[in-house]
Amino acid sequence: MMAGQLDAVLVNRSLTAHVTDASVYRYRNEQGKELPLPNTYNQRKKNPSDHFPVLMHFNLSDFSQTPTNLPTAPSQNSRR
Repeated sequence: MMAGQLDAVLVNRSLTAHVTDASVYRYRNEQGKELPLPNTYNQRKKNPSDHFPVLMHFNLSDFSQTPTNLPTAPSQNSRR
């Protein structure tokens, strides 16, 4: 049994179409070589974390325009 944890990224349906890549980050040694996945707790303790972060890449070019229909935050003066 592997002694590690995998973080997750939750994406709603509308954002799913903008995912271009997803991968699990693998820790590396000083020479840049990918470390093997730990099989024991003692091996896992040698990693910087017990998690294996998920890397997500999105194409957000469709979102580059400033939306005009979003509500604006109340000004500091209107809160008094």
